[in-house]
Amino acid sequence: MTQQQLETIEEFAEVMRIEGYQPLAGRIVGMFYVSDQKYFTFDEIVETLGYTKGSVSKALKYVQEIGVVAFELKKDIKRRRYFYLNVTNSIAHYHNLIQTFKRQIELHQRCLGFRNGENEELDGFLKNMAEMNAKVHKVLEAELKQRFDVP
Repeated sequence: MTQQQLETIEEFAEVMRIEGYQPLAGRIVGMFYVSDQKYFTFDEIVETLGYTKGSVSKALKYVQEIGVVAFELKKDIKRRRYFYLNVTNSIAHYHNLIQTFKRQIELHQRCLGFRNGENEELDGFLKNMAEMNAKVHKVLEAELKQRFDVP
């Protein structure tokens, strides 16, 4: 991989950490994004990212559990797994994030009903967050439905 690709992988690790990914898991996902290569063996991932087999194994397990990465067993080499970015599950994962975001909006709105108006600063913050996030959610949901096959 080029230096630019490796730097981009590092940026993925930082951005995806905010989403809750372990840094190495973010690097693994980033590696698929920056490469034209569809499949990576376990050893290729270890070699490319320069981490121990144990830490790569743990991170791969995580991204497989959330469905973003999957693997295939090739008939010619029975014990070798070929990992790939699971596009369908990645879209579903993003859809779930948007639905979680929608739930947070609903909770902000519900919290406004509990407030008695004594803390104007927090009341205003919650109202503005709920309104702004509702607009953002509407755009994200519409774009996702337009570009991908989601309910």
